[in-house]
Amino acid sequence: MTSLSLAVLGPLAVTRAGAPVVDFGYNKVRALLAFLAVEPNRPQSRAHLCALLWPDLPEAASRRNLSQALTQLRRALDLPPPAEPLLLSNQTDVQLNPNWSITVDALEFIRLLEASERHPHHSWHTCAECAGRLRAALDYYHGDFLVGLALPDSVPFEEWSLL
Repeated sequence: MTSLSLAVLGPLAVTRAGAPVVDFGYNKVRALLAFLAVEPNRPQSRAHLCALLWPDLPEAASRRNLSQALTQLRRALDLPPPAEPLLLSNQTDVQLNPNWSITVDALEFIRLLEASERHPHHSWHTCAECAGRLRAALDYYHGDFLVGLALPDSVPFEEWSLL
């Protein structure tokens, strides 16, 4: 199974099968990958991705830009055939392939915090299991979400990244 790891708490860092991936070409490709990885539960519509990353462009131009960004992302991340592709896309939707093993530090951080919140105990101060989870969550934190990845021409992406 192919593995992909994204660190989004702090500067964006991506590894595929343990090797760093750095040749994304430009920030919108990085932003596209970060968005798809942090929002993995359903396919994202191409219209939504265009509005997120190219909100001020006409629809035809933003769709062309999205197609180019997806091509660049495939070049940066996908393995040669016959491996399963990272991106599953059709005319209307795009999503990361759920058959890939994808780890996102922010999602792991949240999972660990929520597990500690749900755990039946009086205080995490006296619960060794929860204290361990909280220490593990802290290991994922390396700074603010997507620090250094700015898209000044995309208010919707900037708002999403702040939330």
